[in-house]
Parts: sequence; structure tokens; C-alpha cells
Amino acid sequence: MTMENRNSNNGENFKLVGSSKFVRTNPKSDRFTVKRFHHVEFWCGDATNTARRFSRALGMPMVAKSDLSTGNFTHASYLLRSGEVQFLFTAPYSPSIATDSTSSASIPTFDRSTFLSFSAAHGLAVRAVAVEVEDAEFAFSTSVAHGATPSSPPITLGDGIVISEVCLYGDVVFRYISYKAQEPDHSGFLPGFVTVSTESDKLLDFGIRGIDHAAGNVPELQPAFLYVKKFTGFHEFAEFTTEEVGTSDSGFNSAVLANNKESVLIPINEPVYGTKWRSQIQTFLEHNEGPGVQHLALISDDIFRTLKEIKKQSGKGGFELMGAPPPTYYKNLRKRAGDVLSETQINKCEEFGVLVDRDHEGTLLQILTKPLGDRPTLFMEIIQRVGCMRKDDDDDEVVQQKGGCGGFGKEKKMTINNGNGQNTTRSTTVEEDLKLVGFSNFVRTNPKSDRFTVKRFHHVEFWCGDATNTALRFSWGLGMPLLAKSDLSTGNSTHASYLLRSGELNFLFTAPYSSAISTHQTSSASIPTFDRSTFLSFFAAHGLAVRAVALEVEDAEFAFATSVANGAMPSSPPINLGDGVVIAEVRLYGDVVLRYVSYKVESSQNLVFLPGFESVLTAESDQPLDYGIRRLDHAVGNVPELLPAVSYVKKFTGFHEFAEFTAEDVGTSESGLNSKMLANNNETVLIPMNEPVHGTKRKSQIQTFLEHNEGPGIQHLALASEDIFGTLREMRKRSGLGGFEFMPSPPPTYYKNLKNRAGDVLTETQIQECEELGVLVDRDDQGTLLQIFTKPIGDRPTIFIEIIQRVGCMVKDDKGKLYQKGGCGGFGKGNISELFKCVEEYEKTLLKTKVVT
Repeated sequence: MTMENRNSNNGENFKLVGSSKFVRTNPKSDRFTVKRFHHVEFWCGDATNTARRFSRALGMPMVAKSDLSTGNFTHASYLLRSGEVQFLFTAPYSPSIATDSTSSASIPTFDRSTFLSFSAAHGLAVRAVAVEVEDAEFAFSTSVAHGATPSSPPITLGDGIVISEVCLYGDVVFRYISYKAQEPDHSGFLPGFVTVSTESDKLLDFGIRGIDHAAGNVPELQPAFLYVKKFTGFHEFAEFTTEEVGTSDSGFNSAVLANNKESVLIPINEPVYGTKWRSQIQTFLEHNEGPGVQHLALISDDIFRTLKEIKKQSGKGGFELMGAPPPTYYKNLRKRAGDVLSETQINKCEEFGVLVDRDHEGTLLQILTKPLGDRPTLFMEIIQRVGCMRKDDDDDEVVQQKGGCGGFGKEKKMTINNGNGQNTTRSTTVEEDLKLVGFSNFVRTNPKSDRFTVKRFHHVEFWCGDATNTALRFSWGLGMPLLAKSDLSTGNSTHASYLLRSGELNFLFTAPYSSAISTHQTSSASIPTFDRSTFLSFFAAHGLAVRAVALEVEDAEFAFATSVANGAMPSSPPINLGDGVVIAEVRLYGDVVLRYVSYKVESSQNLVFLPGFESVLTAESDQPLDYGIRRLDHAVGNVPELLPAVSYVKKFTGFHEFAEFTAEDVGTSESGLNSKMLANNNETVLIPMNEPVHGTKRKSQIQTFLEHNEGPGIQHLALASEDIFGTLREMRKRSGLGGFEFMPSPPPTYYKNLKNRAGDVLTETQIQECEELGVLVDRDDQGTLLQIFTKPIGDRPTIFIEIIQRVGCMVKDDKGKLYQKGGCGGFGKGNISELFKCVEEYEKTLLKTKVVT
């Protein structure tokens, strides 16, 4: 058998020989000094939600940020760290905000237009693999001189830190970071980032310590391999052919490059064609619309502890792991690795589904997650390498593990299974009798004037960059289990949609798949009103936002026809989904639609959601998350001008005016708003709308919303709890662990006065709980309202959540059944000024200017 050493030449005669013939040598051929992986940057639809999900799933606390609060008006970036692993999550702000500010991006290579095309093509994906080098300027010039395609020339960030980028493959860049100071401080990150310190620093640590390798998929291995090898000087470290790592049905070829220290390993894979099944690599390339990072291998210092923690989070919005091999695998394992692993360790391998491989130097323990986002593309590998300890080349006192110890799992057969942003509300003439009179002069009446029968809120649909991560963060943060899905696994190749439910509250999260996949498939979207081009313009303008407020009506066709006949702008005509379910849509305001859903046969109401959705059943769902949230109380929108918007909606729905507030009622000395609320006949559907007040000392928070959202949109959703104290205790437990944070509590004087205002309704214990949890209390002539607000739930200071509980106002319906009147206890008029103060203080933290050092 002829053994081949290909590191003795420049790779001109590159061909795969297989691991059995490949001879590993280290010619120390780096063209510039590469020290280690520095960080990996993910570009995502909403950095806040994605970062928080990864944080909780992998036990990586958030340690630094660069966003509005730090003076960065271009993009939001959040850094997670565990050991030497650094994950950076980045998403853009509205360009109108960025151009209004003189502050610059903390990642100066970030470009919004590049981001938008990247996100449309790849979804959630790795944009940059960053390595620490001795000199980023020299690394860049040397790389380009040896054929690298430049992406960004060297930029000095300050503090002696330089950053530069070249193209790696596809839209992925290889980022160089260097520190010119003698002893770089790795405790921080980059200039422009501010340290984040939370309780989660102590709670989140699953034992992940380093990045072992970053594997990429390309259409053709040879040109990609030679391109990277030529400009870096990295040597070939390992290789595998489809005969070694494929199955009888499909396969791939792979080669691994390494730096001198073998601390940076870059495997590159290509698909093998002509097999029974399409190669998993080809599936990746189609869904990713080209080359990209397939997986990141994370080193654990105790893989069993790490997996125990990851599995705890799997049913709570964390990452799911791939299925375990059959029991026969572990029976054979005792023969293959019994000299390295104890009987207890082998039993744990079987318990957690850990795969074991070894080479002549050491042993590898490994397991793969399922794909991390909507698309079957990017996943994680958790590994632990055993053995191969050696002295450091530069310091005999330091003992370290050789790179790639135990191999790369060659014996493992991988089975990775596979709006235009403008305000489109029609300009209408304000009805002559529609004007603001203020809270004290407003008289509520219910003329029962609905133009069609509206029963209840049916669901709210969020359009987001990655539905998987956003849905799972909301699930964890609000205690809403994942109930149904429509995605690739159900035959939907157009979009991924995931439904959360708690009581009667339904939240739907939707994001598109690659257009290349959609056009290759005959299956259709389960939400047939979904349009990819509309999504892309919507998401570019608004980021994470509500696309649809859905109402259950008696007849969606009649509701649509009646609405359009009375001035509503149509968005989608009635569509029969099957099983007697019909949906239709009209414009509400901005790019938000009012969606009508009706069920023509009783049996259709037994569907888990809508036709095309399938139930999600997991072991954890037997005991689902439940924090006590039961329904949607109201959905509040912000618009530039209140009266035309209210008149438009009132005219086509027939809804009546339910309440109103002016700046004199609810503003502060610095800013304010005007608000009107519409309600249906049974007052179960409440739709408040707000407008900014201009000419005040500070910009109205409504105007801030309109600027960051690039137009009208849903400002907040009020969720009714059956026990607000229980709900908040559960939510606050998770605030530092990937959940939602709350606005600051009012001062102690607020609660001293509360006993006088509500002591006849709330006990002393309940008042103490209000103070402990930061709950605001208000009341009207019929009942009492308890309420609290989260901070914005995404990157932009736009949409947030309100948690409420209404007390009192119980009446009987026509059949003698008790129910609570809509809007019982009011809408916090007495608290809105307090809320405004909290929001004003929060917004002040977003107006900091970047200090250049």
C-alpha cells in the first residue's frame, strides 16, 4: 500500500487518497502567525432573541453588547462566551436611525445591503470565522498576494486592535484580529462593546471551553481546498472519502486544513453525486443557496455534564440532539474502547447517545445537534478529546492537547436529516363626529355596530429572521409550549411556521425557506397568504414584528367582502384551506394585516391549528410550560396620525369606540401620546391605537417607535394572566437565562400610596407582592387592573409585551354564564405616566454617544 504525503508540495496535484493512505505531517507552512479561533459571528434576523436562545441552550452567558444603548445605531451585536468560545450575533437597525446618528458600527465591516442579501439567501448562518493573528494587516496583505479575494482591508478599531477580512467560501469571510498591545486583554471583546454582567454569569456554564473546528460545505472540494491552502499556507491535516464515511445510499468527501499550532482546524466537505439518495451536503447547499459553514465543533471539558445540561433545556427552547445509534453500537464499543473508557463511561455514552471514535493517538467522544434554525443547514457538534497530551512548542512548562486528537469521527456515518415598508393604510376623510375629547369627557357606549360577527382573537403572527430560535425563546420566556408546526418535515417548503399556545393565546412565528427549495417542490405554504418578496421588504423595514392580527369570525368571506365594501384595503381575498377553514386579509395599518379566520364545519375546530399544521409531540410536552397566561387582551398599534387610522378601521369593521386618552391624561412633563381604542360587540377584541404628540421637551416614545419601525406597527400585546404574581415569578426566574426583562419598577412612594388607592381590593400581602415584582395597579368604576411591561423583546426599541390581570366586572351572558367584561379596570390611565417615565429613562440609555478612545 502506497502512503501519500501531500504537504510536501503546494497541492497542485491535489486528489483524495482516503484516510488509510493519508500521512499527516506538519511542515509549519503558515504564511502568517495564526494563534487561535477568536470568535464566530452569526448574522440573524433578530440578534436579541437568537443570542438568548443560544445562551440558554449552550450555557454561554452574554458578556458584551454593542447596540443602541452603547451608541451603535447601525447594528445590534451581542457576545456570548464560555471558556474560549465566543459567539457574536448581529442584526441591523433601521437605516433611518443609522443615518440620523453620527455614531458608527462597532464592527466596521458590517454593511446593511450585504446583510439583507445574505439573510435572504441563507437565513440564520455564520458570516465570519475570526482568528486571532499576530498582525492583521500583514495577514491580509499576504493572503491577498496569494490569491485571497479581499472583503475588507485592515481597519484600526482603537486600543491597538486591527480587523481585516478575506473571503473564505460562499458568503463566509475569514476575519483576522490582532492586538498590537504587548499583553492584550481578552476579558473584553472589541472597542465599542460594553461589558454585560448578569446573574446568568454564575448560572450558565455547561462546560463548553473551546472551538475545535469550523466545517464548511462547498460544491467542489478541490478548488475550495486549494484556494484556502494557498492564501493561508495551512497544511492538510486529515481527509476522508465517501467510501470511508458515506452510507450505501449517499456520501461526501472531506479534507481538513490546519495552522502550524493545529489549534485552528477547517474541514471542507463536498457532496458525492450519483448515489441512491441526494447527499446531505447537496441538501445543505440547496437550502443554504450555496457554500457555508455546516457545523461548529465545541469542546467540552466534561461531555456528559454538558449533555445533561443541554438535554435539560431541549424541551424548554434549547437544542435537540440527533437520535442515538442502536444498542448494538454500544455492545461493540466495549471491545473498541474498553481500554480507554470505564464501564460507567460507556453506559453514559449509551444514555446520552454519544459516539466514540479513536485514532492511533487518542479518543474522540462526539454528538450532533439537530439543525439550529428553520433550514436543515447549520448544526453544532459537542466533543471531548481524550489523550494526546504534549508540551507546548514555545513553553516546556505548558502541557496541552494536540489538535484533532482522536480524529474526526471517521467511523461515524453521519445522518443529518435531512409589504414594501411603506404605510399602506388608505387615506380617508375623518368622520365629522370623530375627535379626541379626553378620558374625563369620554362616555362609553356599546351600539353593537359590528358589520360582521367577530368572536375572538384567533392568533398573532410574527415575521422573523429565524422562526425556530424566536419561537423557542418566546416559549421559554412566556411559558407557552410549542404545539404545532408547518415546515419541511410537514411538506411545507415555502416557510417555517411554529405555533405556541397558552390557554386561548396563540403566537405564530414564520420565516421563509430558500427560494431555490420552494421552486423545486410542489408542496404549498400552509399560510397561502405568505409571500417571500413581501416578507423580505417587511423584515428589512421592521425587523422582528407582528405581521398579522387574526380574528375568528363567523364567515371570513363575508367579513372580507363587507370590509372592502366599506373602505378596507384588501391584502388577500378569501382562501379555502380545506376542512371548512377559510382565511382572508385586509390592511390594518402600515404593513400589518387584519386576518379573518372562519370554520364552516364544527369538526374543523378540532384541528390543532390550521390545515397543513401538525401537532408537536415530545416527551417534555407531557408536562408543558405553563406560567398562567391565558389569552390576548388587546393589541396596540402606533400610527403617525390617530384620527384617520381610527376612522379607517372603525368604518370597515363597525367597531365602536371603547376608551380614549390624551397627552393631558397620560403624558409626562417631557413627552406624551394620544390614544383611542376600538372594540367589537362583545368587547373581547380590543384594538387601541396611539399617535405621538409633537412639540414636547423630548421626542415622544411613539415617534421613537415609528422611526425605528420605519412606519406604523404593533407596539405591544397585552397578555391576560389568571395569576399575575405566579406568572411574573416564573418569567423573572428566566430573565437572566434567555427570557424577557422587565421595565424598572416605580419608586417606593408609588406603593405607599397604593394602599390608599386599592386597599379595599388588594390585601396587604398582595400589595407587598406588587412592590416585590414591580406590578402597577389601576382601577376604574367597575374593576381593578394589575399590569407590568417587558423591555423591548427584540433588537429594536419597538415591540414589547404587557402582562395583566383584571379583577372584578363579572356579569352573566344571555345564557346565564358568568364572564368578565372586556377592559375591566381600564387600561392603566393612572399608570401610563409612570410607564412613560420608565420608557423615557430606558430610551435615555439608548441615546448614549460612542466615546472614541
